[in-house]
Amino acid sequence: MANEMSNLNGLEKTLRRKAEISCCTVFCIYSLHVQRVMVYGSETWAMKVEDMRRLERAERMMVRWMCGVTLKDRKTNEELLGRLGIECVFDVVRRGRLRWFGHIERKNKDDWVAACRDMVVEGEKGRGRGRKTWHECVVDE
Repeated sequence: MANEMSNLNGLEKTLRRKAEISCCTVFCIYSLHVQRVMVYGSETWAMKVEDMRRLERAERMMVRWMCGVTLKDRKTNEELLGRLGIECVFDVVRRGRLRWFGHIERKNKDDWVAACRDMVVEGEKGRGRGRKTWHECVVDE
């Protein structure tokens, strides 16, 4: 674990030196590695609004850091994302969820995945609204 942390610290120090690495390279590292780790498995999450806000907040913070822009510079997040050409984390999650939904829809009706999707849990319901399901997330999109 300590070895991985030292490698990560070395990568961070390298990325902080603007003279050595172009903005395009930093974008490639972010979009190919960091963003993919942030949304890993998100196609199966029943995403709450707060979860999405956390992902977007983390992305905005990282984009500002990559561009070397602070809040005092009064640059909008859309302007910075456009400057780097980064796809918003919301769009990445949405596209992955819809891709997974298409995969599930093409499954054979006899498959266990289809059986789990159509399963009804018996028993008493609790008070209030139940948890948001994955299917509700897909229908919203």
